Amino acid sequence: MKRSSYHELRLNGWRLFTIVLLLLAVLLWFGVGRISNLPDWVRQVGYVLGMFTCVVAIRCAKRVKQYNAFSAEELLTKDKRKPVLYLRSFSADKHGASYSGRSPLVRSTNEEQLAEMLSEIGPVIAIGRPDDKLPQLGAARQYVDDDKWQSYVEKCMRRAQLVVVRIGQTEGLWWEISTAVKLAKSKRLVLLVPPDLDLYQSFLESSEGLFPHPLPDVKSPACGTPNARHYRYGLWAVIAFASKWKPTFHKLHSPFWRQGIEKPVIPSLKFSFRSVFQNLRIRWAPPPVNLGAVFVTILALVFIAFTLPAAVVDFIRWISR
Repeated sequence: MKRSSYHELRLNGWRLFTIVLLLLAVLLWFGVGRISNLPDWVRQVGYVLGMFTCVVAIRCAKRVKQYNAFSAEELLTKDKRKPVLYLRSFSADKHGASYSGRSPLVRSTNEEQLAEMLSEIGPVIAIGRPDDKLPQLGAARQYVDDDKWQSYVEKCMRRAQLVVVRIGQTEGLWWEISTAVKLAKSKRLVLLVPPDLDLYQSFLESSEGLFPHPLPDVKSPACGTPNARHYRYGLWAVIAFASKWKPTFHKLHSPFWRQGIEKPVIPSLKFSFRSVFQNLRIRWAPPPVNLGAVFVTILALVFIAFTLPAAVVDFIRWISR
């Protein structure tokens, strides 16, 4: 599917505007400081304007990414693997659009990180919100008329390598979940659970009888409670299904030395999806080691090794007085 010349013109315009803003930010940061005869207040204003310009440039870079994003049709034409179908309530898009990384410059939304991890299984597609002016970053969007979306979802489910559903309570989402249970095999359906205990409890009550085996109860030890990291990620757990629809509850987690800074959601998702990879017979590889975390761990161990013996000796001397 060829993009229109108007679309390409807007994309190139935003690219040029972003580059100009970045160059202006660098000029304000470093150029103003090199002019020796400027008053201090002018330099301070220049630094503030440079920071503000950089923030605006980062927002413009997001707009460039949105203009440059593939549609579902384009992605499926480019990537011939069976797709991963991502289903959710449109109201959940605000959680997917939030950021959880600690780096102010490298900005990947939670849904972008989810799509990047799932792309190891297949091209990730979703139905776009009808009132979107530009597609949200993450899964490649396909915009479908109101009277055709159900047939499109059924078509995608029959073709999909995996169906991933973020649980919710809208009527359309319930139709999608019940249809997925009928059309998809148990090992090809995954539920994403947001960190909302009330929502999950309500989902358990509404889904009673839908699955052959009941989903894990919110009060079971396997579930526990969401922590601060889960709220930042917008996801609490992954429910995968083994043969005969037996569910397993996997809370998002990752070892400290494998946690990312720019994209922290991906390592936790990777470990939570390990059984899904195995069910689909796709090679699973652990996330790369974070060298910064390893360095901090070694530094802490060295500090303890040098200080603990002396502290123990001092404590023994103190109690023997």
